[in-house]
Amino acid sequence: MPISMISPTEMSRWALSPPIVHVVARTGALAAADRRWAPALRTLRGLRKRGRRSIRIVDVNCGDGSLLIQVVRAARSLGFVAIEGRGVDRDPVLVTAARLSSALLKDRAIGLTFDAGEGANALHEEAELPADLVFYAEDDAGAAALAGMAGVAAFGLPDSLKRIAT
Repeated sequence: MPISMISPTEMSRWALSPPIVHVVARTGALAAADRRWAPALRTLRGLRKRGRRSIRIVDVNCGDGSLLIQVVRAARSLGFVAIEGRGVDRDPVLVTAARLSSALLKDRAIGLTFDAGEGANALHEEAELPADLVFYAEDDAGAAALAGMAGVAAFGLPDSLKRIAT
């Protein structure tokens, strides 16, 4: 899966925007502050320990993509060789920021896409081949209900964590 493409118009529009540059630079710090980060990292380590080499991750209401980007980077550093990530958010400005941040990743083992849209719709689209990890916000009841389709774990905010036996 290729990295999301950013149109020249989007790039020039956001290249002059200091807040977007600031978001891109702080991706790791923002993700580390997310309560879902530590359990996600433990889950990734457990999957690698059991021999998993590929993973699919969906982040519903991904915002600027900081958590998803940090999770796929961590997966790669743990030795995953095929990493597919999809972020979905209602806010097209945040989706553009996520695309800009993900464009900095230059690893062929990582495929990231970011789409503007409804999280529940994205999870319905993912139902045929469910993601291994699903991140969602508690305030999205549709996403929370569908997150149970995750193959390994679903991580919600603020403190919910649903583990699925593998």
